[in-house]
Amino acid sequence: MEELVGLNAAERLFLMIPIYRVVLGVFVLLILSAIGGIWLRRRFSGKDGTGGTGFEGEGYVVTAASGLLALLLGFTFAMAVDRFDERRMLVIDEANGIYSTYLLAQTFPQPDSGRISSTLLAYLDHRLAVSRKSPIDQKPGALQLDRHLKAQLWRESLEATRNLRDDVASTYLQTAAQTLEVGATREAIRLARIPPFIHVVLWVFSAITVTAFGFSYYGRARWLGLCVIIFLQTLALALILDLDRPTSGIIRESQWALEDVKHRLRDTPPSEFLPNNQTSAPEAPGGL
Repeated sequence: MEELVGLNAAERLFLMIPIYRVVLGVFVLLILSAIGGIWLRRRFSGKDGTGGTGFEGEGYVVTAASGLLALLLGFTFAMAVDRFDERRMLVIDEANGIYSTYLLAQTFPQPDSGRISSTLLAYLDHRLAVSRKSPIDQKPGALQLDRHLKAQLWRESLEATRNLRDDVASTYLQTAAQTLEVGATREAIRLARIPPFIHVVLWVFSAITVTAFGFSYYGRARWLGLCVIIFLQTLALALILDLDRPTSGIIRESQWALEDVKHRLRDTPPSEFLPNNQTSAPEAPGGL
C-alpha cells in the first residue's frame, strides 16, 4: 500500500489486527499463564497446591518481576501519552496555519485570492477526511490527492506573489510553507508508533509475571487475586495500545480545531474581505 510506504512488514501486519482482537488475545494469554503458574505450584507442592512453600525466596521473584513490569509499563505509557499530546497539538497548529494562510490570501487581488481560498477549503476537507481514518483504511489515491492539493496550493501561492516583493507576500509564503510542513509532520507522527516488538516484550513480561503470581498464590482466594492482577494488566496494556492507534482506538485526538476553522471559512467567503467600495459599483449620476 502506498500509504504505508514508511512502515515495515511487521508494523503493517500489526496495524491490520483490530485492537479488540489483540486485547482479547492478551487476556487469554494471561489467563493461560495464571493456569500454568497454578499447575507448576501443584506440580512441586502437591495436588492441592497448598503444601510446602515452593522454593525459598519465591516472594522476591514475584516482587522483582512485578516491579520490572511496572517500570516497563510506565515508560511505554509515557511514550504513548507524549505521542498523543504531540498529535493533539499538531492539529491545533495545522488549523491555525490554514486559517492564517486564508486570511493573508485575501490581501491578493482577484482571481488569485479566490483560487487560493478554494484550494485551501479543498485541502482542509481532505485533511479532515484522512484524519478520521487509519493509513490502511485510506481510499486508493488518497496520497496522490494530498500531494496534488499541496502542489496546487503552493503553485497558486507562487503565481499570486510572483510580482510582489513586499512584507505581506513574504509573510504569506512563509505561513503557507509552515502550514504544508505541519501537515506533513502530522502524517509522519501518525505513522511513528511504538514498535510492535515493544508490545510483544510487554506481553511476555506480563505473562511471566502472572505465571509467577499463579505459582506464588495458593489457597481458596488465589483466583480472586489472580483475576484482579489479570484485569489490571490487561487494562494497562489495552490503554497503551489504544493510545498508540490514532484513528482506530477509542482515545483519539480531537479534530475540533480543524472543524472550527472549516465553519469559519465557510461563513466568511473571500467576498466578505473586500473593501466596502468594491462590493458594488457606484451608481453614475443621472444625466452625466
